[in-house]
Amino acid sequence: MKTVIFIPTYNERENIALLVPEIFEHLPEAHILVIDDNSPDGTREVVKEMMEKYPRLDLMERQGKEGLGAAYIAAHERQREDAETWAVISMDADGSHHPRYLKPMVEALKDHDVVIGSRYIRDGGVRNWEFWRKALSRCGNLYAKTLIAIGVSDLTAGFMAMRAEKLRQADFSKLSAAGYAYLMELKNHLVRDLGSSVTEVPIIFEERREGESKMSSHIVNEGLRVPLSIFFRRFFDYPFIGPVARVCERYFTNIGMLVRFGMSGGSAAVVHLLVLYIATDVFGLWYVASNVIAFIFAFIVSFTMQKFWTFQDGKNRMVNQLPKYLAITLGGLATNTGLIYLFVEYAGLWYMLSALLSSAIVAVVSFILYRRFVFV
Repeated sequence: MKTVIFIPTYNERENIALLVPEIFEHLPEAHILVIDDNSPDGTREVVKEMMEKYPRLDLMERQGKEGLGAAYIAAHERQREDAETWAVISMDADGSHHPRYLKPMVEALKDHDVVIGSRYIRDGGVRNWEFWRKALSRCGNLYAKTLIAIGVSDLTAGFMAMRAEKLRQADFSKLSAAGYAYLMELKNHLVRDLGSSVTEVPIIFEERREGESKMSSHIVNEGLRVPLSIFFRRFFDYPFIGPVARVCERYFTNIGMLVRFGMSGGSAAVVHLLVLYIATDVFGLWYVASNVIAFIFAFIVSFTMQKFWTFQDGKNRMVNQLPKYLAITLGGLATNTGLIYLFVEYAGLWYMLSALLSSAIVAVVSFILYRRFVFV
């Protein structure tokens, strides 16, 4: 039975030349499939030269850079037809996953469906990383671990061994992430959807040998979006909660847009609170009247920032959007004012705190309505 190692590459010419011999040294019976996304540095030429020396080395040539997730899915779709394959291992080409861990992972796979090379269990760790990178990785993994919740300590790990029989059952159409978040989607699908047993073996994750990191803002955004999306999807089949979860998954998983919405709303809120304070404490107006005035000022700031920054909607005419935006905003004004009145008169809260709480509630509803009816 075959053990196949998948290694996606993009501009890894130097690293792949070092890694392949090391893999065969530690796991001589392995078969290696390099999935190259048309690297301009000549990675595939290096692999083709090595294929003459190593008959168990193979190359999948792809026409463009489509991302890590697409590369792995293409490899899985190809390999699932090979009935002789019993184990599939994924690992990075840059040397961060040392081949000395291959044998322990294959051994552990005899008793489990999925084995993860983990940095975040006892005896695992990271070498030659700055403090900020370690902190960022820890926080990102904790975020994913908390939301996905499948009992895995290192959810962002890319070093995995999987039984091929489980991969043959996988529905890869459910996995949409292009970057490293694909690895979280795959773990969740194997464990939660397919009932795979999973264990982790400790590894020391090392800094890449050569070349530059593939990290990008898109990868970071996916890393934030995918765990949140998986979290909401867990509740889709529950009565009453399911429809709410579907709305949340649809509208609250675009992290970049949410951040911009929050900053735009925060700017408008600052204007709102500043005018409210001046009108109430300086000019002595009734706080309810002050809130109406403050809301008008905040409206101008809000619409401008939401249209041109948050939703980046330059194609639709403002004249068509303003009435809808105004209607939603006036509804928000009524709700905001009513909530402030209730918080102050019945809950006994300070009017400034009441304004903050009501603004937060209105913001959530407004975001959904803006995306659904105004900036579409």
